[in-house]
Amino acid sequence: MELLEGGYYVCSEASREIWSKLPSKIKVEDDGLVGMKSRINKVTLLLGEESHVVRIVGIWGMSGIGKSTLARAVYRQIEDQFEVACFLDEVGEASKKDGLRSLQHHLLSETLGVKDLRIANDMVGIALMKTRLRSRRVLLVLDDVDSSEQLENLAGSHEWFGPGSRIIITTRDRELVEHNDEVQIYDASLLDPVEATKLFHWKAFNDMCPQKDFKELSDQVIYYCDGLPLALKVLGSTLCGKNMDFWKDLLEKLRKVGLGGDIHKKLKIGFDDLEESVQNTFLDIACFFKGRHKEYVTRVLYSFDFYPNYSITILALKSLIHCSNGKVCMHQLIQEMGQHIVRQNFPKEPGKYCRLWDTNDIKHVLTRSTGTENIEGILLHPHGREYTIEMGTKAFRKMTKLRLLEIHNACIPKVPDYLPDELRWIDWDKYPSNSLPAMFEADVLVGLRLRCSRLKQLWEGRTKKQLKNLKYVDLSDSRNLVGTSHLGEACNLEELILQRCTSLVKVDLSIGLLKKLVCLNLAGCEKLRSLPKEMGNLECLEELLLDGTAVTELPPSIGYLKNLKKLSLRKSSSQSPTSIFRSFFQLRKHQKTTRSLVLAPIWGLTSLTSLDLTDCNMLEGAIPSDLGSLFSLKELRLRGNNFENLPSLNQLSQLTHLELSRCKMLRELPKLPSRLKRLNANDCASLRVSADRFAMCKLQFGLFQNCRKLFDYGKSEIVASTLLQQLLQVRRRRVLQPYLRIGQNIMLPGRVIPEWFCNHTFTRNSVLLKLPHTFTGRIVFPKFYTYFAILKVINKVKSCNLSEVKVDLTFSESCHDSDPIVTHMLNNLGNITCVEHTAMGFGDLRGLYYGEFTESRWNGPGEIVVNIRSSRPNIVVVKKWGVRLVFNDDLELE
Repeated sequence: MELLEGGYYVCSEASREIWSKLPSKIKVEDDGLVGMKSRINKVTLLLGEESHVVRIVGIWGMSGIGKSTLARAVYRQIEDQFEVACFLDEVGEASKKDGLRSLQHHLLSETLGVKDLRIANDMVGIALMKTRLRSRRVLLVLDDVDSSEQLENLAGSHEWFGPGSRIIITTRDRELVEHNDEVQIYDASLLDPVEATKLFHWKAFNDMCPQKDFKELSDQVIYYCDGLPLALKVLGSTLCGKNMDFWKDLLEKLRKVGLGGDIHKKLKIGFDDLEESVQNTFLDIACFFKGRHKEYVTRVLYSFDFYPNYSITILALKSLIHCSNGKVCMHQLIQEMGQHIVRQNFPKEPGKYCRLWDTNDIKHVLTRSTGTENIEGILLHPHGREYTIEMGTKAFRKMTKLRLLEIHNACIPKVPDYLPDELRWIDWDKYPSNSLPAMFEADVLVGLRLRCSRLKQLWEGRTKKQLKNLKYVDLSDSRNLVGTSHLGEACNLEELILQRCTSLVKVDLSIGLLKKLVCLNLAGCEKLRSLPKEMGNLECLEELLLDGTAVTELPPSIGYLKNLKKLSLRKSSSQSPTSIFRSFFQLRKHQKTTRSLVLAPIWGLTSLTSLDLTDCNMLEGAIPSDLGSLFSLKELRLRGNNFENLPSLNQLSQLTHLELSRCKMLRELPKLPSRLKRLNANDCASLRVSADRFAMCKLQFGLFQNCRKLFDYGKSEIVASTLLQQLLQVRRRRVLQPYLRIGQNIMLPGRVIPEWFCNHTFTRNSVLLKLPHTFTGRIVFPKFYTYFAILKVINKVKSCNLSEVKVDLTFSESCHDSDPIVTHMLNNLGNITCVEHTAMGFGDLRGLYYGEFTESRWNGPGEIVVNIRSSRPNIVVVKKWGVRLVFNDDLELE
């Protein structure tokens, strides 16, 4: 042995070959690499072709998704391009078993061509790699890395390797590669249905299509595997050559107990490395919360002190869950693995599981009272018709650690006389009793959701409960509920939902003690006639919903709600025309029998962003002149009222949405604020407008359907041109932003042709527009387009629902059989009467040359074909229309 510099040993005979190159390797094409070609291309694209830089690519994804297979396929495809190449399998497992020094030895032996290399310690190995590999073009694959220590000791920096080197890392833990600026990440994806079918058929039927009798069974297995290559391969190999009875038995086993075996062991590797609180979060999601809204899941998990934002992030980084469309998602086989962990110690004793989710297991435990202190959570949610369980009154007696109880779609006739005091979250639809058990202290309860219950009171009598942890209460549709006196002890309550509690006649005075209440929903409490003056003490209240109530008086203290953001009184007077509103709302008589809502001075609500007074029978003068003091207001909904005029709104500097539809007595629009974007004045039969009303606003959507008197003042073309000019101004400010495809912008009654279209009007359904050229002959591309279309309802009935009728405006290249590139859909037609209406608007044409259709790749001539068609020409026809292209010169920034 010869001791060399750096502290490593090498055979003297071998030292002469240290810098010898590895012999070229023979490429091997693996059969069955289904769907791999496109994935290989994406990874090689990330690796790049630059010869002077070092590139590191991380392949990230869940266990069994094919990370190692992909990495090996890329490795075999490109290894001949490098001086030396090394593929280190299962780095995480190998480092735990033999240590990192063993992996360093393997790596250096492969790349230096040395067999009897000895490394004194990890630091010596790092020093050796830094000094001996930085002059070589290396291809290195680190497979299944699960700790940062492994990366630090095997590929700590791109500076360790020579120019043109490529490092590929596969991992289940995104965090290992996410925060390294040197690493580009490839997200490994599941197989799509076509790929999954091909892989399974290759394994189960030797790449042949299944016989007819096996086709349905095969589809069931493929559906079960949900695109996971490992499961498809294992099940395909297991079923290959087996008879139909074997297939059916295996499918039944999968439905009842899952896959198990080696697949679960492989999937469980990521779980074993988690800390306890994250493991608990994972098991709760696997048993209770898969596919549910993340906001709800987070709220419930917080009640268990599980730190859900941290835990969910860690689980996502470890490829055990993912969040999509606001929901927490988990692969079916990952879920089965989690449920298997819960069952494994007591496979046939559900009363000893820590979590219960299977309907049959829950029925067994509740009907026989076999529950134990092991049980922490129960979710009963049978599919299909309502499920009946004859629960014993002592069913929960032994479940002293129960923290979660959810019951949905189930009928439980007998009421338990005991609920565990450790319960943090109760969500029980159709709770069958008039009250909660008297012995239930609820001192750690955080969430209580008893919708559609038979509750009259939360507890019988006036017994006080310590509800200091209670934050969320939802008793919606509890039609027997008459009071909420016990909630005064819930000093930390944030959300109280009592909508459609139709027997509720008053809100208890103790509500004033709920200083942290953010949302109070009393909508649909049709017998509720008043609110206590203590409402003014709700200093944190942001949302107050009183839609459809019989409230006859709002207390003066409402004006003290400085943080109130949303106030809704929709239809609050339609069922109760004698409503009386004092101070904040005042009384005004109309004739002898009708009383209506009148809005009084509202200077106190400085945080209000949304005010909804739809269908409140408000008459002339009902809206106070100081409405402009609501300087935070963004949405104002006054639909279906009976006033004739409105005060000026131009002081509402934040207002963007104004709803005035069905205000049939409204004669004129008020002065509009500069930020107004959406105005709905449909069915305002008395409304008349002039162009100056739109001079200052930035209107993007304006609907005036069935406003027959709209243009008694001035010419319709002037109003239309003004509105169109507003749209142009909006586009000017957005010309440099990513394009937004917008729908219908303006709808006006009658036949209106804006001046801008005097030479751009057509009656045929298709037109050819020529694009201009520069003096060098280059095509000039438009940025946007404007359009108008005169529509007419031709059916015989007086009015029809046009919600399903659409008018499409499509743009495409003029070459034959070209697909539309931009489609503009007019789909807000609503209920329009049998008269002509003009739709008008502005759209984005940059889809013509962004993405697939770039200017440099434009294959068509300098022409664009524009088509317009009605989806229901027997109901709505296009009488005349026009389109005009908008170029840079038209959109010069101001």
